[in-house]
Amino acid sequence: MTKTEFALRLKNGCASVIAAEAELTEIDSRFGDADHGLTMTKIANAISGAVEQEDGDIKSMLDDAAMAVMTLNGGSAVPLWNTWLDGMQEAAPAGGRSTCRAFRLSLPGLWRSWTAYLGPRWGTRP
Repeated sequence: MTKTEFALRLKNGCASVIAAEAELTEIDSRFGDADHGLTMTKIANAISGAVEQEDGDIKSMLDDAAMAVMTLNGGSAVPLWNTWLDGMQEAAPAGGRSTCRAFRLSLPGLWRSWTAYLGPRWGTRP
């Protein structure tokens, strides 16, 4: 998979999140403070913008996306997504092309990042 193909997948995922803003807000209004749709849209726009502007390799694209998310103000979703992107970046293969196998091998790095962020008790808010 090339960097361009991976970037397109990220941007398509972000577009799906943005399209679901009202639904995410409605769900969160039943259990929370009804800001999840707005927060996820801000995160998706930050990721998509960083991916669009990146001219480096896959690793730097993920790093820029993580940094773009980290600067946002918006509840517990922001550090969770930042951790995900940063974990992917740390384990991502260098260069502008990767294989599916290399991406699969990066998943343990992502898992370690999430576990470090969430701690030993899954299902609780950080």
